[in-house]
Amino acid sequence: MNNLHALATWAEPLLQTLTAKERTALLKRLAIALRKRNQQRIQKQRTPQGQPFEPRKNTAARPRALFTQLRKTRHIKTQATPASATLAIIGRAGYIAAIHQHGRVSHIEHKNGPTTQYPKRELLGFSADDLEFIEQFLINALAFPAR
Repeated sequence: MNNLHALATWAEPLLQTLTAKERTALLKRLAIALRKRNQQRIQKQRTPQGQPFEPRKNTAARPRALFTQLRKTRHIKTQATPASATLAIIGRAGYIAAIHQHGRVSHIEHKNGPTTQYPKRELLGFSADDLEFIEQFLINALAFPAR
């Protein structure tokens, strides 16, 4: 599958054979699996396309990994309905993630502090490997249903 739309078109008739409760459970398991893949990618300091994150500007004392707290399960929440599965970074962590995801200008440390332009560092997203993973996940889930 070359894109998300083609995958959705392929999967929709298969998912319609399930009841709403079964679809919700399946999509919840898929969202949890995708969360784990995104957490691993953030830990490796990589974007969904496999590019390394732009490093911090100030690493005077010692280099530190970016987003060590944002990748935790308590910040990346999953939600599933019979029609969709969602991953979202919530609360203050979501605000910080959005600044980096889109490369926005924001205040440093507190709202009265100086502002800076943060480089774009995609945290959540789909890669070609993720689309293949989703396809295989759905094939396995529908061929061998969980009991």
